[in-house]
Amino acid sequence: AMSAAILTHQGFRTGLYTSPHIHTIRERIRLNGVPVSEDEFANLVETVWPAMEAIRSESKNTRVTLFEYLTGMAFTHFNLNKTEFQVVEVGLGGRLDATNIVSPQICVITALSLDHTALLGNTIQQIALEKAGIIKPNSVVVCAPQAPTALETIREVCKQQRARLIEVSREMKWNANKTTLIGQSFSVNGRLGQYDAWIPLLGKHQIENAAITIGIMEILI
Repeated sequence: AMSAAILTHQGFRTGLYTSPHIHTIRERIRLNGVPVSEDEFANLVETVWPAMEAIRSESKNTRVTLFEYLTGMAFTHFNLNKTEFQVVEVGLGGRLDATNIVSPQICVITALSLDHTALLGNTIQQIALEKAGIIKPNSVVVCAPQAPTALETIREVCKQQRARLIEVSREMKWNANKTTLIGQSFSVNGRLGQYDAWIPLLGKHQIENAAITIGIMEILI
């Protein structure tokens, strides 16, 4: 969300695809921060429907999940609106996720923990391998601070894919300055300069997320 907000503020036509939703399913697909309208959502359902039917006709055992369908709707919406940037959040895991059909300019891996263990594995290392499935050949990877076993896995995949790895914990530093009930200010020493910023979000993890976002933007400069 931070990345999409910065790109939109800089005048780029930016698509954002996230999950799950909080208030309405339409907020999963946004253009310049604005969720698709009810009419747009309905039109996207109709547009993608023939593709879904074609997939189902291939085999009785083949079906399209809701997330896969929404992913198709998102990419269709971004294409119709000629977006200049697309910020796409992986739904589950990474390696086998529907969003992993993209060829990303930048891959981002935030702090990993034990989640969805029934599908992704029972250890941080197994989960890291699934998450690292988004890393494509010759891409750039921005990686948040990780447990040693997770970081070792991510480094190995980057080596295999000849991807450039930026470890924000090694190449960037950040500090909280002042926190109030409405937000917090902080400073970040990035690879290209120092930044003083404020976000309307609380928690140390949000400052880490902001530092990661700055790392992403420094690559795009």
